[in-house]
Amino acid sequence: MDNIDYKKVDIHTNLNVFPTSRKSSKVIEATIEEMVAFEKLNGIDVNLVLYPRDGYDALVELNRANPQCQHIGVQVLMGVDEADATDMVNVDLDVNDPSKSFVNGGLCHGIKIASHRGWWLRDGKVNSGMCYGNGDGNQINKWLNSMPEGAICSMHMQGDPINNSASNPSQVGWYAHKHGDKRFIVNHAGDFGQGGFSNKPKKYNTVMRTRGLCYFPAYRHAHAMGIVDSAVAMANTMHNVILDTSVHYPYKAEAMARCTQWAIGSDFPFLVKNNKDTSKLFIQQENLFKRDVGEDAVIKAHKRTYKWLTDSMAQLKKDNEWYDGDDKEEYLAYAVDEPHPPMTSKEKEIWSKMSREERNEHKRAIKVVPTKQTPSQSKLEDIFS
Repeated sequence: MDNIDYKKVDIHTNLNVFPTSRKSSKVIEATIEEMVAFEKLNGIDVNLVLYPRDGYDALVELNRANPQCQHIGVQVLMGVDEADATDMVNVDLDVNDPSKSFVNGGLCHGIKIASHRGWWLRDGKVNSGMCYGNGDGNQINKWLNSMPEGAICSMHMQGDPINNSASNPSQVGWYAHKHGDKRFIVNHAGDFGQGGFSNKPKKYNTVMRTRGLCYFPAYRHAHAMGIVDSAVAMANTMHNVILDTSVHYPYKAEAMARCTQWAIGSDFPFLVKNNKDTSKLFIQQENLFKRDVGEDAVIKAHKRTYKWLTDSMAQLKKDNEWYDGDDKEEYLAYAVDEPHPPMTSKEKEIWSKMSREERNEHKRAIKVVPTKQTPSQSKLEDIFS
């Protein structure tokens, strides 16, 4: 590997067979041998590996085959094909298994879900894909609630303008704000860029083979810009959201120049047509972003990514905290360093009636209040009762 002072992170690779869908039966597969060759050829120090639902043993074997590379495993929950559909209610999460979870030194760090691929069993019926919104949102929240602090949820973003699956960065942000102790990866920075439609067309009114003369390519380009900008807003705001850049296109690179939390992803072996064991896909993706945003920006992205993946959630929150009030320094010390329970209904009522001066007095006084309390007491009640 290169003699460098940072770790090269590929935040998106796929081990063994990746799930198909009702619209695409094409099998995408990378063997352990092909993955090892890819890691070594591309100089990858840290590989976030998506592995099949029942494929933890393959992840362990990969780690043994290339111990020089740090493997962060993420379990793909969806079934590979219709016959392998995952029972959404009864699926076992490896991240909750003491023998597999990173909490106890295992290799599984979380889950991968996809809006447009993979097979599920719901209420006795089998279908592909999932809805991140009202359709499957309750089940997603149950999984997230069950997972340990610091676990990862990697979410596929198609970029498809047919918004019937809530497959958009804003929905990821919704989960991120509700589950502040988990990490969320926005795959493809919101838009995979399928078929080249994310790029700006040469003409506004374009002739398409399937549609004739139409404005769809122009609309699709505008849609891509909007959804990637939304992803950047989420990553720049939320401490627990990072963008996976796979795959590169010009506007996505332009947007990463404005983003504070993004990572190079290859999505290997997707896009590799032949000779997977000699693919330089990660290097190619890295070089495209070096060209468009500069080598320094790519190096900073690698450093930030590794920090984001390995820091405690408390540290990520602290690094991201902000406050624009006059008492900024005092507030940040209170908000970040002092553990405090959520307000009760009574406390919220008291707080809402307090003046700014009274609230500042509360923040100052809270640091000298004894930390031992009975379950029915709170710091706010101690001070203002």
